[in-house]
Amino acid sequence: MHQLLFHRRAALRGVAALAAALAVAPAVAPVAAHAQEAEIRYDALAEAAKEEGTFVWYDSIGTEQAEQVIAAFRETYPEIEPEFVEVPGAQRLGRVSQESMAGGPTADFLTDAVGAAAALADQGMLREIDWNGLGDMAEGRRILNANMLTTHAAIYVQIYNTNAVSEEDLPTSYEDLTDEAWKGRTGTWARPNGLSSMLSIWDADRLRAFAGELAANDPILYRSGWAAADAIGAGERDLGYFLPHNTVLPTIERGAPLGISLIEPVAVVSLYGFFPKEGDNPNASLLFALWLTSPEGAAVLEEATGRGNPFVEGTQAATLIEGKELASMSAEEEVSKAAEIADIETELGRILQAK
Repeated sequence: MHQLLFHRRAALRGVAALAAALAVAPAVAPVAAHAQEAEIRYDALAEAAKEEGTFVWYDSIGTEQAEQVIAAFRETYPEIEPEFVEVPGAQRLGRVSQESMAGGPTADFLTDAVGAAAALADQGMLREIDWNGLGDMAEGRRILNANMLTTHAAIYVQIYNTNAVSEEDLPTSYEDLTDEAWKGRTGTWARPNGLSSMLSIWDADRLRAFAGELAANDPILYRSGWAAADAIGAGERDLGYFLPHNTVLPTIERGAPLGISLIEPVAVVSLYGFFPKEGDNPNASLLFALWLTSPEGAAVLEEATGRGNPFVEGTQAATLIEGKELASMSAEEEVSKAAEIADIETELGRILQAK
């Protein structure tokens, strides 16, 4: 049976090794002893992960993108062969919940918004990680709570068909999006994640009213940001808003006439990695999560998928929002308002659909 962070026998070997090291060299300086202890923790986790040899990762990115991330991970950990399963965002929560209620197996690791993670945690379906016990391995990570850590963030942007809209005519405020001049010319993601993030600066009543004003302009609601970008690039609509930055990049890379602009405050929603209890490989998946949130892993994820971690220095995501005013909740706010965020997102979706 697995321990939460690593196998019991690996942990015991680590403790024994540390005790032996201290016994042999009682005069070791505190800094050196700390470094030894950190190395032993890492070795214990890595060894337990290698014994598992695999883990199951659910995500909505394409298989080709996931394979790029996995290939880079395996350059460091060739003994571990991850299994990737492409699961659309709207289906992940339900799938993991159903599989967990059935006693598994299910994903060892997945990423989603805080509401999805909180829903699983409330049902007792997530592992609790002793981040403090990981010591230096968790240093620099943005830890939300015992269940999850930040893996990347959705930065919501405005896009426009450059054949139909000039930069001078772009909306420069959220209120501009409600102008009648845009009636019948806009589109957005049917799941209003970015819109709900405005709860960090607006109250719920203002947010509902704003959604109603957007709906009055008859936007097309697309099943994903990728679909919205493709449609706007093809001229179906002139302008898109509250679309995740990473979802519009593939369309631009294919040569579509799309431009990107930011409206401040820029809506930013953190996405989190978490670990279902019914997954079979807790150590390998934890090792992957730690790698994915390191500077190396964050750069690989961003290069392969466009998903950036603005909390890791040097990423393109960090550069994109540098110096910008943000509409973003702190980790503590996201936890305390998880239920409210989920409820308002559902309500906003209904308002937009009732156009």
